[in-house]
Amino acid sequence: MKYDIVVPTLLGLESFCSREIRRMGYETKNEDGRISFSGDASAVAKANINIRTGERVLIRIGKFRAETFEELFTNTTNLPWEEFIPCGGRFPVKGHCLKSALSSVPACQSIIKKAIATRLGKAYGRQTLPEDREKYQIQFSIRKNTVDLFIDTSGEPLYKRGYRLKSNDAPLRETIAAAMVMMSYWKYEMPLIDPFCGSGTIPIEAVMFKKNIAPGKLRGFAGEEFPYLGEKIWNDERQAAIDSERDIPLDVSGFDRDEKCIEIARENASRIGVSEFIDFRRGLAENL
Repeated sequence: MKYDIVVPTLLGLESFCSREIRRMGYETKNEDGRISFSGDASAVAKANINIRTGERVLIRIGKFRAETFEELFTNTTNLPWEEFIPCGGRFPVKGHCLKSALSSVPACQSIIKKAIATRLGKAYGRQTLPEDREKYQIQFSIRKNTVDLFIDTSGEPLYKRGYRLKSNDAPLRETIAAAMVMMSYWKYEMPLIDPFCGSGTIPIEAVMFKKNIAPGKLRGFAGEEFPYLGEKIWNDERQAAIDSERDIPLDVSGFDRDEKCIEIARENASRIGVSEFIDFRRGLAENL
């Protein structure tokens, strides 16, 4: 089955994320703050495990225009939710509205929730839905009266790689660090030095990028619990990511005046398995 897959990004990172997805072999469509492409269940797993600059991976269930709550309810009810949410599945709703007649987020949440429950109740012959099984997070976006409805397959945002359990007081988001490395066009033959490394995010992301270490190799994803995506697909894509890692020499260093930050950076690098490739040391930038 082909899915309409959407990857939200921070504004300004669309081109980096689009480039990543195209390298995976998919044609992309760029919009402000998100990239969309078509793919099967393996594409959903591959995107979650491998994308460095996206925020999460969503499956779009439907798209339509709505200027009234009645239109929102009717069009949401007409979508095939039973193909994505089994009986007993939990389906909380969250989202945002921008420049639309429907501007109340809580009201839209309530209408969408009621519409999905109505559809599922009819599909499963239930007047009440228990919602005691796995979670299927519903996301909605209403922009200029156009409604997009998604199911989130990531769970935690993709920038939460799983290696940074500790950080300094002003941590840099991993997706931004990865984009900074990409933007620098750093050649692996040249040394990379971060004079203010903090908890080590830039050096770690740099090594992961050059050695093609999948950012999602340590963590789990919500979609792994979805029956229609399948456990085997996720295992296969993780193994494929591991098999594609590159063994290349690197000269990467990180410095910080705070010894505590250096300790944290070393722990983070060790957790993702790149500590041997980064020299973290206490030092002042003016002395480098």
